Amino acid sequence: MESPGCGNIGRVDKDRRGSRAKRYSGHANATERCDNCRRRRVCCLRNEDESCSLCRSRGLQCTFVSSPNPRNCTTARGKEQIVDAVPRKSPLSKDKTIANKTAENNTTGPSETLQYVGLTGDQDPFILQYCKTDRIQRIDGIQWTWHRLSNDPQRPASFTAVPDQHLDARPSYYPLTTIREMASPHVDQLVNAFFEGIHPALPILDPQSFRHSAAPSTLLASIFALAHPYCVEAQTFDPWVWMDFNSQALPIEARNAKLETIEAALLHAQRHTYIFRAPTMPGLWTDVGSIVGMSQDVGLNIDATNWDIPEDQKKRRRRLWWAVYMQDKWTALTLGRPSYIHDDQHDVEQVEVTDIIPDPKASPRTELLPAQVFVAAARLTSILADILSQLYTVKAAKMLPTLGIEECSDIASVFISRLRRWKEDYLTPLIGNDTMHDPTGTET
Repeated sequence: MESPGCGNIGRVDKDRRGSRAKRYSGHANATERCDNCRRRRVCCLRNEDESCSLCRSRGLQCTFVSSPNPRNCTTARGKEQIVDAVPRKSPLSKDKTIANKTAENNTTGPSETLQYVGLTGDQDPFILQYCKTDRIQRIDGIQWTWHRLSNDPQRPASFTAVPDQHLDARPSYYPLTTIREMASPHVDQLVNAFFEGIHPALPILDPQSFRHSAAPSTLLASIFALAHPYCVEAQTFDPWVWMDFNSQALPIEARNAKLETIEAALLHAQRHTYIFRAPTMPGLWTDVGSIVGMSQDVGLNIDATNWDIPEDQKKRRRRLWWAVYMQDKWTALTLGRPSYIHDDQHDVEQVEVTDIIPDPKASPRTELLPAQVFVAAARLTSILADILSQLYTVKAAKMLPTLGIEECSDIASVFISRLRRWKEDYLTPLIGNDTMHDPTGTET
């Protein structure tokens, strides 16, 4: 016999469920999700005649245009067949299966990652230059490869090539979002909006050689997210889909970083602010640390002038390093953190306008001026780096109060003199150019 108490609890729970279903039944079908919630695969919570909570919080249009995602009804026997179809011989075969599942996120690039051989590593670059073979492969398929890019015996530049599956390049938890599909049919418009409005403020890519069909998903996601506010055709898209994808994918790809990975991470660090709070971008400083670490993994901090690589790759590495350098120094200044980059651990030549545009004399001023701004910013960052290292370290904070007024004045006068020369050489020639892009990328 059921007790009165249990019966009342059952009725209360039933009433609560009914009122909750009525509360969130703002559309004809209470279980139907809006387009944005369906893309993000989250629950669509909304009151009657109001936009859902996701669309309200992010200022999106709450629409019901697209069709619901089809559900694949799999029987128990079907599940057994799917499981049996996955090879179970070795972890490598599992990696191959995962790689096939994430074909959208895989690039057409090499299946191995080049990592710079440092001076104190277990693989001595001075010994590697006398190695008679450049590839060692065993019966089980594990291989080791090295590449020598400099013949200078005093400064050998060597890279080891590691298969991506050894670096957990595409584990099972890698996000499966189809980036190009999420931007369809306005991929071209988003790419054009990026190179017209965003690229002039941070010219790390090459517009002439960039092909979005061959670009990795992380780089596309960064491009789409930055270009979204300036692309009229894409205003119905949710930019958080691309930003959330990179927040999940980039930490994984950092294990097997390539130049495209660093470009994607740098652009992702410039993402627009949609939620204003303190801090505005949580975890930004750790993101910068990851960018610096990836850059050192691929040897961006080493001067590649005499390396045996194409000239356009030398220019790409130079402008990419200085973009990383600027990101590190100015973020350290803004957040009050110690810089990740020490100036005695890089020797890359200063970036020049010719590293950004091939022929400055033949280029229109709309392309020349942003390149000049980038070069001027790099020169200013070098001054900032010295200011941070001499005045704003933990040891400097203890030492400066012990100095006299004249000594402090001498230190300050050196920086004031350098800033004045920078103003004369770089800033003054740029002032008054109406065609110069806004450095934030908000105006063209």
